[in-house]
Amino acid sequence: MSQSTPFINSAESCVDEQLLGFTAVNTAIVKLKDYRVVVDSARFSADADVKCVSIVTGGGSGHEPFAAGYVGTGMLASAVAGSVFASPPTPAIVAAISAAAGRSSGVLVVVMNYTGDKLNFGQAVEKCRAMGMKVEMYISGDDSALTEVEHTAGRRGLCGTLFLLKIVGAQACGGASMKELLKSCELVGGRCSTIGVAASGCTVPGHKEPLFSVKKGWLELGLGIHGEAGVRLVQSKTAKELVNLMLDHLSNKDSVSNVPLERGDELVVMLNNLGAMTQIEMFTLVGETNKALVERGFVVQRLYVGCLLTSLDMKGFHISLLKTTGYPEWLKLLDTPTNAPGWPAPYRADVDSVDVGKLMNFKNPFDDIKKMSTYTVSVALADQLRKFLEILVKATAEWRDLLNDLDTGCGDGDCGTTIAEGASKISSSLDTLAYHQPVLLFQQLADIAGEAMGGTSGALYSILLSVMSNSLASSVGDSTGNIKESWVKCFIDAVDSVSKYGGAQRGDRTMLDALYPASDAAKKASNSSSLSEVLKDMSAAALDGAGATVSMTARAGRASYVRGGDVRKVDAGARAVAFILKSLADTAASSNI
Repeated sequence: MSQSTPFINSAESCVDEQLLGFTAVNTAIVKLKDYRVVVDSARFSADADVKCVSIVTGGGSGHEPFAAGYVGTGMLASAVAGSVFASPPTPAIVAAISAAAGRSSGVLVVVMNYTGDKLNFGQAVEKCRAMGMKVEMYISGDDSALTEVEHTAGRRGLCGTLFLLKIVGAQACGGASMKELLKSCELVGGRCSTIGVAASGCTVPGHKEPLFSVKKGWLELGLGIHGEAGVRLVQSKTAKELVNLMLDHLSNKDSVSNVPLERGDELVVMLNNLGAMTQIEMFTLVGETNKALVERGFVVQRLYVGCLLTSLDMKGFHISLLKTTGYPEWLKLLDTPTNAPGWPAPYRADVDSVDVGKLMNFKNPFDDIKKMSTYTVSVALADQLRKFLEILVKATAEWRDLLNDLDTGCGDGDCGTTIAEGASKISSSLDTLAYHQPVLLFQQLADIAGEAMGGTSGALYSILLSVMSNSLASSVGDSTGNIKESWVKCFIDAVDSVSKYGGAQRGDRTMLDALYPASDAAKKASNSSSLSEVLKDMSAAALDGAGATVSMTARAGRASYVRGGDVRKVDAGARAVAFILKSLADTAASSNI
């Protein structure tokens, strides 16, 4: 087993085994026996169109889904793989061409501009011609990292080659001649530019170390997909800054490897994940790229994103621009459906330009929540509700470190911080909350909990407060009288809902082990008890309930997945509930309500 790639059987067998796995998933694509070649099985059907030109490509493995992932109707007829980062051997390439030639009017072989590939594919093409096959070869290069290509091997083939394969593949499927396809290759290749950047190198299966490393805090600009060094190092930047740096490089008019761009030009854009970028990073970069291009005066007609031509586990990405100005038919060819599993298929509206920044106007139904109930409270009680919150938000700072400590060992260690974040948002909203309308107030607090706290805690407090709002609305109607019982009922209903939606029960070592005792205390409160007395009993019961969690085994929430945990500590969520109720009870007592 590879020390650097733990989830394979061996470095020697991984290419063949991944091809078998790939064809097991994509059953319309079959592997040729004894060759690292996959073909579109539709090409061998009785009704296959023998008049169409077949497109073939390939290269070293480690770039998946390239090339096998682009086999399918409207793209490749066959693809050939070499060992990791090594050109396929000539006999395998001959097999790929021969398989495609059997049911076609000719074969167009597209080869990315790397010396080994050009030599091996070129030799295979000549062998196939000698056997009477009609074969042509096009060398694709779209790399724009180098500003000068004299005394170099020329522009390397990068992910921009995928634009070419999709366009000529769709043309071939539509009956275009070999001459027409070669012309399209020249046009597309001459109007495509790509630049890459990476924060780390890639590690070949069987190797202990990456092919190259990047110093922490720096990025390699213009690196190759086989670990070749880039044109220069740049310091780490924000997504916005990095995208603009890369676009500056692509639009450098002094560079002979760039495609000339002018304001108003129409572009198709591809952002290629080199292997280890997260989806959050990639779509952030997509948004910044689209925004920057629009600000520069370009018309972005299509955006593609994904792991399209990777470099094993490299942490980096490409930006590829295809200038479509004057060639509207290319958009139709890019949009032509294909069943090739690797080609990205965005869910698009029927428009010719992309406006990522456009947002739909939406009216939140909770904006009208005040219509749920006309119940209002006195000015004195409204002032008291504000006082409750003012004192509560100040107190949370005193609990934060203790709650965080209680949350370590069996949680994220952030319970206190999460409570404090919610309190901070409440503090900044104190002047806008509807204290005179408790139904609306509870819903406002629920929204704050869900948005400011986030995560499980935010969701649970949001449910608690939302149900309190709904229950109070249904209990009091339009009443303006003494409705203490309704307030107690709304708390009881809310606690039951936390259990219902969260799935925890009494004794599971969660916040419910403080909430349920408080709920029980509220139920026992006599009609003659004042609100301060009810809150005092609820607070005491919650504190006792939280204390009891020290001997409980976690059976719900994240703590239930932690082996052992820290059973010597009180549950942080339950202790937070006790703190909150204690603050409310103390405030009520000092106000004699």
